[in-house]
Amino acid sequence: MFMFGIAGIVWFKCLGPDPRARILGLPDRWFWAVGFSSFAVVVEHFLNQGKLLIWDYRWWNRGIPAAIPIFLFGYLWLFLAAKFAIERPSLRAKFMVPAVLCGIAVALNLIGFGGLGLVY
Repeated sequence: MFMFGIAGIVWFKCLGPDPRARILGLPDRWFWAVGFSSFAVVVEHFLNQGKLLIWDYRWWNRGIPAAIPIFLFGYLWLFLAAKFAIERPSLRAKFMVPAVLCGIAVALNLIGFGGLGLVY
């Protein structure tokens, strides 16, 4: 939880002032999003190896193919959502990004709990 709590702040502080700047051929915001997402997957790997983070999914076996969904859906979207939010032209539009994402999460949980009867 600590990593999630500070990851966005650290990522934001790593960004350069020019949104068109490039690092190793990638736009700097994409570079840092990919870099931080990769780092988070590696941290998860070592936490799991030390029995400090237990994965319940049988397909997750610390291999590269199993790490791709965690990279894409677990972390990359977080940093890209932050990238999208900070690039909005107004403060209202910036606040709408997390509000819409939160609304989607609430709606999907209501569908899962109420409509589909899922228990998690």
